[in-house]
Amino acid sequence: MIKNKEQLKAEIMKEIELRVGKYIEDMEEGSNREKFPIDEIERMLGEVIHDSKRIIVDKTTELLSNIDEEKEIKKN
Repeated sequence: MIKNKEQLKAEIMKEIELRVGKYIEDMEEGSNREKFPIDEIERMLGEVIHDSKRIIVDKTTELLSNIDEEKEIKKN
């Protein structure tokens, strides 16, 4: 049984939402400039993907550490 599942899910969603929101703002800002090179767009996209993966991996580690081991042992 995973303890605090809903709380961790909400934290993941919130952190990713904040990161994607910043990405969208940066894209909008870039699109308003005279030049917005494709390599800059690719870099920004790579960063948001990397950050999202990191958030999920970090929270998954936290999620796994919250498994109620006592209940799991009793089940088996």
